[in-house]
Amino acid sequence: MPRPAWMTKDEYAQMPQSVEIRLVDVTVRQPGSRTKQFTVATTLTDDSEVSGDCIRSVDESRWLVELDIRAIKCSLNMDILRAQTPAMVRTELWSCLLAYNLMRLKMLQSGVAAGRDPRSLSFMTTQQLLATNWLLCAVIGVTDELSLLGQQACCSEQVGHRDGRVEPRCNKRRPKILALMTKPRAQSLKELMGSA
Repeated sequence: MPRPAWMTKDEYAQMPQSVEIRLVDVTVRQPGSRTKQFTVATTLTDDSEVSGDCIRSVDESRWLVELDIRAIKCSLNMDILRAQTPAMVRTELWSCLLAYNLMRLKMLQSGVAAGRDPRSLSFMTTQQLLATNWLLCAVIGVTDELSLLGQQACCSEQVGHRDGRVEPRCNKRRPKILALMTKPRAQSLKELMGSA
């Protein structure tokens, strides 16, 4: 195989001539799933170390990634970026990812303290709790009572059992039928005011 343009000659020289892979057939038993059977190719060739069932379960847990991406986009209002320069877009992305990681860390700490799976805690409850606690701590300072409340309040709500979850692939609400803005706002406003 010829060397790809993005790979240096030294990197290409270090690549092996061949790679041994293992094929694991996965049958999807979840109702509503579009795919019923597929094959996973992996370099984890030793079945005694990593069983086929383990590889299947890792593939099934991809739903958690979808939930996390939705939490980042929707719960943190990242579905529409508001910055207008590349530097500010990067700042907006990194600050939201920092906030997301802080919330997940808080969920992990609360889950460990309560002996619960962090995935059973509500992301939105944690988000509201942290926003409230940060404001309170900024105003009155950190107290033992606020610290204890911060540990316990995250565990106050338990999200539903998500294994094998089936959801219709459609939007719940109808979109508002408005024309898309194809000109800068100032120009559109000028034209609107001129026609009035």
